[in-house]
Amino acid sequence: MNYIIFLLFSILAALNFRYAVFLFPAITFITPKGHGLIDVDALPYLSLNRGLVLLLFFTWIFRLFYIEKREVIYKNFPLKNGFAALIISYILSVFTNFDTLTKDFPTAIISFLEIFFPCFMIYRYINIESDKKIIKSIIFAGFVSSLIGSIFYVADINAITEYYKSTTPTERVMAADYEGTLRGLRATGTFSHPITFGAFLAMTFIVGVAAVNTKGLFDLREKYALSFAMAFYFPAILMTNSRTPLLMVAIGLSVAVLFGSFSLRVKYFTSFVVLLIFAYMILPEVFEKIFLSIVSIFDPDMSEDWSGSSLEMRQIQTAIAFDEFLKNPIFGGGFSATRSIIGAPGYEDFYNAESALYLWAIDLGLIGVAAKIYILWKIAEIFYTKTPFNHDSRPFAIGLVVSYLVFIMATGVMDTLQYYMILSVLVMKIFYSSKVN
Repeated sequence: MNYIIFLLFSILAALNFRYAVFLFPAITFITPKGHGLIDVDALPYLSLNRGLVLLLFFTWIFRLFYIEKREVIYKNFPLKNGFAALIISYILSVFTNFDTLTKDFPTAIISFLEIFFPCFMIYRYINIESDKKIIKSIIFAGFVSSLIGSIFYVADINAITEYYKSTTPTERVMAADYEGTLRGLRATGTFSHPITFGAFLAMTFIVGVAAVNTKGLFDLREKYALSFAMAFYFPAILMTNSRTPLLMVAIGLSVAVLFGSFSLRVKYFTSFVVLLIFAYMILPEVFEKIFLSIVSIFDPDMSEDWSGSSLEMRQIQTAIAFDEFLKNPIFGGGFSATRSIIGAPGYEDFYNAESALYLWAIDLGLIGVAAKIYILWKIAEIFYTKTPFNHDSRPFAIGLVVSYLVFIMATGVMDTLQYYMILSVLVMKIFYSSKVN
């Protein structure tokens, strides 16, 4: 199936490049990190998502020289300075660690391209009408993924997880549903990890609610249809049995309530309470598991059984991350530094470096941390200060930023940064368009 998807997307990119760019955000729902394209011992692991990004990149280079024959429109790209800072930090990290240079250089290039290139292509090729359709497509993709995740959870199966495992035979990247833990099978939808699944739904939900609240963007019939589709997200998020995706929704809506009008506060606070009560009535066991997983934060023995992190584990992770950071505090230890630590003898408690800050500090150093913070701050600055901006949708855009920052600092990036950046560019294009007022 992975090769079929790649082949069909290749044909689409060759025949209609703009439409391939249009479909890419929705396709991210079926191309998680654990969906492999090339996974053999002799070569670096290449996920299907990164394969599609490289395909788009080289197709665009060909079009640029032989079809479009025009300048690269980059100067108006609102995140150009942020991405420039990011690539500089990547280069410094790679070339100041000579021992891992040959291994880290291709990783740095593709890591940058997978974030930058989809955002740049969407900004360049997608107009406001196409942008509206992209919002519809990702909400629909989330709806389908929610249905699959919910059905598989209730049926106590996860065929998609097993399929993803078959695409990664070397087991360097593994899909996981945690069926063997006390928390039990966790819904993964069309993703390779339940937390990634929940985070995608949470971000899509926040942006979808913002779009529905944007005056002049959708008609009443479209708003009802999109709201109906997003109603299926909440049970699926609960079925991930994960704390942070649920927290993302709560924080995103809370920030929207804080910055929104009084009517917006009443409407969404009431809706959230009703959804919570309804979900508890139909999924009481899931609520019990989430409650126990929250309690496990403060109980290290219980946390290990529930495949989560306690405060004690976080303290150990912070101490390990700080020690590793001090080995190369300015430029970092390179892109393979964290991977070499995770699972190494004596570092079992590091447990996948459950905070983006640990990963950035160890791999990229202070310069890399500053670059990452700068580009995320730039998005927040644009959402908060630039005009024109629709009054009712603005609070949700700010809520998206705050909820995502909390997520990556508490849990890690978890294969979500590309999608968050894509959503941010979509929000900028739609909500700052003069046609929406």
